[in-house]
Amino acid sequence: MTAKQLEIFEKAILENITTSNAGIVVTELMKENGVNLSLRTVQRKLAKARKDGHIDFEPPACPPSKTPAFTVASKTSDLQEATLQSEKRVVTVKDVLSKGAVDTNEWCVKDFVLNSWEVGAKGPDGRIRVTPLWQVKVWFKRRDSWSITEFRDIIYKDMRKLAPSYRLPKLPKKREPVLAELSIFDAHFGKLAWAPESGQDYDLDICRTRYLGAARDLLARAARENPDRVLYVVGNDFFHTDHKGTTTSGTPMDVDGRWQKSFRVGKDCAITVAEEAAQFADVDILVVPGNHDREKAFLLGEVLEARFHKCKRINVLNKPDLYSYYRYGNVLLGFVHGDNHTSDRKRRNLPHIMTTDNRADWSNVKWAEWHLGHFHSEQEDVWHYRRVTHIQDMAIRILPSLSSTDAWHREQGYQSVLAAECHLYHKENGRIGYLVHQADPISHA
Repeated sequence: MTAKQLEIFEKAILENITTSNAGIVVTELMKENGVNLSLRTVQRKLAKARKDGHIDFEPPACPPSKTPAFTVASKTSDLQEATLQSEKRVVTVKDVLSKGAVDTNEWCVKDFVLNSWEVGAKGPDGRIRVTPLWQVKVWFKRRDSWSITEFRDIIYKDMRKLAPSYRLPKLPKKREPVLAELSIFDAHFGKLAWAPESGQDYDLDICRTRYLGAARDLLARAARENPDRVLYVVGNDFFHTDHKGTTTSGTPMDVDGRWQKSFRVGKDCAITVAEEAAQFADVDILVVPGNHDREKAFLLGEVLEARFHKCKRINVLNKPDLYSYYRYGNVLLGFVHGDNHTSDRKRRNLPHIMTTDNRADWSNVKWAEWHLGHFHSEQEDVWHYRRVTHIQDMAIRILPSLSSTDAWHREQGYQSVLAAECHLYHKENGRIGYLVHQADPISHA
């Protein structure tokens, strides 16, 4: 630093500089005096100026400051924001509570933020004095207000209270040890497709018509087998979107109407199918989340559980895990949507996942299968899995969909037969067959 630059710098320290921020000082010196100094040089000079007393960080010896400003802004009836500004150091929420009249019996702290900055001014002796200021913002929540979780719990309890009592026909005393697995995968309630663009029409009304038509056809044919249980699998992209027109991961979708409407229509269809299945067998509803409706599928499961909790013939199996299992005698069935198992290499891990998750059941069954959705087409792979002294064939089945092709899938060249299936398993002898319902893409039946 030259003598001239030093003179300008020291004059600026005494007369103009109102901050100890070296970066701001460099900018001010360049702008006001045309002096270009390095940041490191200015930091050293500021440190020396403070040491020599040219810059004083203590509050100036002038009339006492005003009472700290304390303001309260009302956001809602259940949320308040309080702000405290003071020249004295305020570092805790307790300091805010001591300065302001906050009734802690009515309000509790939801969140807080601490800010600080400096203001410089000339003191009576002509020297620059830098005064630190402090600000604490605190958000208070009314203690008796509802959180989203609390609200959900209250609604859930109310729904259970309003659940109807069912009077169902008596089941035959002699029923076959047969499980009918009703699997209507990838229904996509709320999906929208326009035939001139995608080759097929699809909307909420078409979805409801196809879904109920397939369920009733398959249940009527399954009832001829006189099964003692029906496994009704709900999910696997039961809904087309999760929130505000997007999938769970945020991908925008073409939707038919409001999500509230599609949820109600889908929920009513699920209730109807379960009630009709309970006319001739005990029913287990298994909820399997998809990549389109992971959160909404779980919510549907909670709604169904609340609806049927008084019905001893209908049981709801709902959990947030992506992998679900169901055992029926010598048969162990695994369910996962399939969006994370899109290749043969990834699907080869499914036998290992099943044996790891179900060590006790695995050692006591003779047949095991995985049922996947997502691909909207029927496929079947058989993997040989060695166990102790023999080889067991584990089938990995990809089940079809009733959903028409939308614009994006049409562009990608995807096409599939519109169908739904019901798989039949004997408790002792394993798989004994399956039923297929094929939908008409023209009449939508």
